[in-house]
Amino acid sequence: MCTFLSNPCYLKHFQLNYTQIFAYEHMGNYVMDRKTKEKKFEDMPIYVRIGMHLLFNQSYLSQTLLGEKRVDKLLKDQSFKQGQIYDREDPAIVQPHIQSFVETYEIDTSQLLQPDLNAYKTFNEFFARRLKPDARPIDAPHDPTIITSVADCRLTVWNNVTTATKVWVKGKHFSVPELLGDAKLAEEKFGANPSLAIFRLAPADYHRFHSPCTGTFSAPTSQGSKYYTVNPQAVNTELDVFTANRRDIRVIESNIPSASALTTPVGFVAIGALLVGSIGWTDRSEGYRAEKGDDIGWFQYGGSTVIIVFPSDHIKWDDDLADASEQGIEVQVRVGEHIGQAIGVAPVQAPHSPNAEPVAPSSYPVRLWRNQRAPGSALNRFAKRDPQLYPVSLAAIMLAITATGGYFLAQKSQTHDAAKSFGTITPAWEAHKPGDNVSEWKHRFKTRRGVEGDLGTILSQGEGSDRSLKPGWMREGEWC
Repeated sequence: MCTFLSNPCYLKHFQLNYTQIFAYEHMGNYVMDRKTKEKKFEDMPIYVRIGMHLLFNQSYLSQTLLGEKRVDKLLKDQSFKQGQIYDREDPAIVQPHIQSFVETYEIDTSQLLQPDLNAYKTFNEFFARRLKPDARPIDAPHDPTIITSVADCRLTVWNNVTTATKVWVKGKHFSVPELLGDAKLAEEKFGANPSLAIFRLAPADYHRFHSPCTGTFSAPTSQGSKYYTVNPQAVNTELDVFTANRRDIRVIESNIPSASALTTPVGFVAIGALLVGSIGWTDRSEGYRAEKGDDIGWFQYGGSTVIIVFPSDHIKWDDDLADASEQGIEVQVRVGEHIGQAIGVAPVQAPHSPNAEPVAPSSYPVRLWRNQRAPGSALNRFAKRDPQLYPVSLAAIMLAITATGGYFLAQKSQTHDAAKSFGTITPAWEAHKPGDNVSEWKHRFKTRRGVEGDLGTILSQGEGSDRSLKPGWMREGEWC
């Protein structure tokens, strides 16, 4: 039993540690390590703290002598000046700065594609450093139902905008139409209450961002002109951080399936912040196609954020991320980590070997071999005879075979259902038996009439084939 004098346990109800005080006074915030579940307090850099107090302090100085416009100009000018400094190529300035940064933030240089720090000509070049290909493995790279992290970051996820604005994003005018800068696009692609994931990159993080899914990108459009900090202490106030800051917007027509469609639109918004010089893209062109996990762009120095947007009720975020977000706690994740999954669609079963890739999810687990070489002979001769009509004709053949898949797969009803649902089975079927020598596999084509025909040798992808039509997909197993 607690006694008033000998064991003053009542004091625990009144004690505040310094981190709680710092959080209350906008000096930092809590972040959870996803693996260990440990919560740690991250102090806010002094330059961010000064900027925030200039913006949020309601004193006579900030309201009258400085004014909001002057503070905005101060932050913008400082961001550009800092960017110019970080683009200098003077080794006497660059190398000490890089060395100090590596030591301060304990950067693992063994993961760098270019581990020689002296090879970086500017600090921004180092800041947008690339990693070795195996440094960030991508979860389920061939399963379109799985969503992966776009960045090394502090992550929050939200099933809908309503919840996000209640718990996390407090900006006066925040909405998806404002974020995208296009009300019509927001309504047509994402509806009234879409899902969000917010990836905040701290200065110490790897500052390249990657595609969360496979798909085709629109060309980027730019919005905003501010350079507010994206620190949670700013996002959790009435300041319109995400809808006022300089940002680039792209829409991905992804291969993420849903219960009603084969594709899902994904909004991808890269947001600059205090001291960020620029946002860069690997490819800015309309129709650029990226695979899940591909490096698609970078931020230069400073804090920065990516927001991805999904139509409502399309994605289920991982439970640990959703639970932490509801408590107002960011979770540290890395590029390629599993963060969510498409709703209402079963995941694709992993293939047996590195040469096998699943084609599409269904209500049944299906394995399909991806032949790295396209069927030649008959198709190749047709392509040479009429190359302009070839892609259209091949697409028509594929659709016809998908529609009549029951004829070919009468004894394989489960695979047939997958093919009929997703339309990805092509005219080339694998004719080997388990245990056959893979180097001696023959590829045969069964026509709609059931006539077996040998397509002969296999030609290289690109000759007599259309890569976008996936003519090399085949079912693994016995002749069907």
